[in-house]
Amino acid sequence: ALKRRFNVVVLPLPGDMAEEVSIVSRRVGEMAGGLDLPVPKNVGEEIARVLTIFRELRSGATADGKVTLKTPSGSLSTAEAIATVISGLSQAAWFDDGKFHAEGLAPSLVGAIVKDPVQDKVVLEEYLETVLKKRSDYAGYYAALNAAI
Repeated sequence: ALKRRFNVVVLPLPGDMAEEVSIVSRRVGEMAGGLDLPVPKNVGEEIARVLTIFRELRSGATADGKVTLKTPSGSLSTAEAIATVISGLSQAAWFDDGKFHAEGLAPSLVGAIVKDPVQDKVVLEEYLETVLKKRSDYAGYYAALNAAI
């Protein structure tokens, strides 16, 4: 009886970044509409940044394959990316005068990445120092995630 009640469906992760960005953008747009959240112009850029972080940590390597990374214990699924972005949109709408940026996304990103407070915190700190610190377009994420840890 319990087996019937707790059916688990495991969906494969999207094959490439463009497909995952498309899925997250579509679902975020639908959910934001249902929640009456304004969708700022930069939402596409921030979705791409969040997904880059998720995909790199999930795969254990940077997108260009030059740096090997430790992986966190969580799955960093597409659904978690959607929840992270919706949380950031809510933060922007209610507390940040509509400004959708890394500071509003950082708490949700940390929550998605750091499931084990010891092991995963080390994984995130290493990622920040070896990857994000060197990317000028991720400077906001580097600062916000360091502050949120």
